[in-house]
Amino acid sequence: MNRTGSTGERTRSGNVIIDNQRRKVGDFLRKELDPEALVSVVSAYFTIYAYHDLRAELDSIRKMRFLYGEPRGVGAMDPGGADDKAFRLTKDGGIELKRALAQKPLALACESWIRRKVEIRTIEKSNFLHG
Repeated sequence: MNRTGSTGERTRSGNVIIDNQRRKVGDFLRKELDPEALVSVVSAYFTIYAYHDLRAELDSIRKMRFLYGEPRGVGAMDPGGADDKAFRLTKDGGIELKRALAQKPLALACESWIRRKVEIRTIEKSNFLHG
């Protein structure tokens, strides 16, 4: 059964496209992921921070199929530098992380999750994905 959201997307057994402008992917996944779900994702990137934010939901799914866009164009996604950064400059000229995480344990947990539950494929077709 498909449900239609307020922006017309089909959910659950249907397809959905989220632009991360009007709606955030993380918010959508947090609401829609069920335990034992089979999930298919197409994106140019995935970070350990995304895993951290959605860890409970992602750990409970049965499997994720991830189609990864060839990443050479990722730098062009924010050419004007308008996106929120993960760090800020301090008055003394240093850099302060906005999200101080114990990155190694998080990276290891994310790696374990990927090995157990994620099937990754890459597409290198020009201009197919935003990456």
